[in-house]
Amino acid sequence: MKAGGLTAAAGTAAGFTTAFSSDASTDVTGQAGVGVALSTIGWGLTLTALMLLRGKWSRRG
Repeated sequence: MKAGGLTAAAGTAAGFTTAFSSDASTDVTGQAGVGVALSTIGWGLTLTALMLLRGKWSRRG
């Protein structure tokens, strides 16, 4: 269960990053790269933490 949740977290973060990268590719200011990096880190860490909490919660019951 833990591995499946972490895989889902990684897949969701990668999917959002791909969509955001394709949309940000037309940016002329050069700040889109920073946004992609920060969103990847944010999505990855947050979803990983949520999936770890979900794994601990589901084992209790």
